Amino acid sequence: MNYEQLPPTLLIKKEWKPLAICEIVQPYFVASYPEQVIEWSEDAYMLSVDEEYESSASFKKLLKVINEDFFELQPYNKATLIERVEKNSEYVRMKIEPLLKQSDSARQKPVKKAEPVTKVTEPPKKIKKETQKSLVESQIKEISDPLVKKAVEMIQKEEIPADLVHVELEQPIERIIEKEHLYSNSSSTFQILRDLVTKPDFTKNENGTYSKDILGMDGSLQGQAEIRTNEEIQRLPADTVEKKKVWFSLMESAITSLDELSADLFDLISYLWMVSSKNSEGYIHFESDEALKLKYADPYRQNFKTRERERFAIMQRVAALSSVWIAVENDDFIIVNEANLEDRTEYDLTNFQPMFQIGSLEMAYDKKTGKAKGIYSLTIKPSSLLAYYLTDNTQAFGYLDYKVFQYNYYQKRPHKRLVRFLNYEWKVRTEDLLEPFTVEALNHAMDLNPRYTGSKNREKLETVLDELMQDSVIKSWYYETQFTDAEIADQRYWYKNEWQKVQVVILPPDVVVEENRKLLIPQTISNEIYTEAKQEKERRTLSPEMLKEIKEVRNIPLSVIAEEANVSYSAVQRYLKTAKLPKKKETVQQLEQWVNEWYVLTQEAEIIEEIEVLENK
Repeated sequence: MNYEQLPPTLLIKKEWKPLAICEIVQPYFVASYPEQVIEWSEDAYMLSVDEEYESSASFKKLLKVINEDFFELQPYNKATLIERVEKNSEYVRMKIEPLLKQSDSARQKPVKKAEPVTKVTEPPKKIKKETQKSLVESQIKEISDPLVKKAVEMIQKEEIPADLVHVELEQPIERIIEKEHLYSNSSSTFQILRDLVTKPDFTKNENGTYSKDILGMDGSLQGQAEIRTNEEIQRLPADTVEKKKVWFSLMESAITSLDELSADLFDLISYLWMVSSKNSEGYIHFESDEALKLKYADPYRQNFKTRERERFAIMQRVAALSSVWIAVENDDFIIVNEANLEDRTEYDLTNFQPMFQIGSLEMAYDKKTGKAKGIYSLTIKPSSLLAYYLTDNTQAFGYLDYKVFQYNYYQKRPHKRLVRFLNYEWKVRTEDLLEPFTVEALNHAMDLNPRYTGSKNREKLETVLDELMQDSVIKSWYYETQFTDAEIADQRYWYKNEWQKVQVVILPPDVVVEENRKLLIPQTISNEIYTEAKQEKERRTLSPEMLKEIKEVRNIPLSVIAEEANVSYSAVQRYLKTAKLPKKKETVQQLEQWVNEWYVLTQEAEIIEEIEVLENK
């Protein structure tokens, strides 16, 4: 999709923002300042292909006003941009007009200017780094280190993708399983929206609809949600009556289908929407089996009835997610003053948006009978409200352990809730991971049964923490507040008076710390995934030939290979002799890591040797 095809409700890519701003703001100034404003087209186009381009002072200021003053560096779509500019046109004029009146003599432009273009007709393509040949050649001659020289030559030949903003993954589910994590927005608002769909505590109104107040983490009232099944059914462009009937049967149970599985799908669909290819209207294709792959290592090893039951449960929750509507204003929650709850009529709580929108449904039919079996796949996208939080900036996201999908949403509900809570807190506390949690905060996060009091509550908390540590979701945990069973026995109301205030330190696995620190570096989620994929692609597959080549170049015995790779001598010998991979997965991984480390070094050694031979000649 190129800029011309961008729908008004789809978030604008970073490199397309100058084009959108130019297109929408130009008409307000072109009559008074035609020459200077028309040059904005050139600025917009050049910035869309080169973010380092030095634009005119007036256009630079315009970008700052729109991106920082209007949107506070948050993502936005064209529809919202048009609305904001219309409402604040005088403010824009006040900020930009003084610069338009000044001469642009101080502006610095490249010597070679591109022809002014008002629109991008094609998406950015791969480009090569342009360098002056004579200068590069002279620089290479001056480099004495052959390895550095070789590196410079490789960089010159490398093709650099000009568009790394939305890299589409071919197998996003496989990547989650392989990496054992995905990314989730780490803002408190996103956590509130996700938690909203975990509890069916909506109240039935006089008109028959169901509604619920949206509460912030501090308990303040921040908006309202409603269940709207009829409105979604009427909007849905189902191409057959049969599909609509099946989908309606799923949505009928929307109010009772909101649970921890709904939260799993909330996270999964949000992530898939960020990294998957979309159609012209911004929808992605989603199948129930994609969620099943995260729960079971091999879904097709489960019996048919289990698979059918799980598929139905998944689509039932997706239907529930599409039926939840949120009252919003200006792409954010409506803030309601708790002190004046009786004055709710003063607030506009009628501007509702659905969390997710369904584009089309795909019915599965029995091959023998031809009867409809159910809806197993569909197209779906987040509404502009939710898409607002699915920006492609890594700093807005945190690590989410994929094991949260494997815990049973009924039996292991406290586990799932605590995993999400801890992953969120670890991103927020990146620089202070030793800060303890109170038992009260952990109990609130797990939403434990209120009947669990005293020693029963403690037993449940310790069991959950021990099981999470066993599953490597947490690295370790311990009580920061010291107490003994003897003290508890001596104080009659210890659990009632002291237990909730007890502090617990919960440490994350090293991989969580590493991933969250990587995400602090300003870049895009897609760029992060692109880099990982590129590194994986460049990894060399273990083979006896490669092992022998390294052995010969380094002139080392098998015992050295075994020692450096931390595997047994017999495992190396047997692999070279039979070419059959060792049975232990750990042994294969260690040998593969050793090969990837030493193969590069041996290639470098061969290059140096060749250079020395040439120099001696």
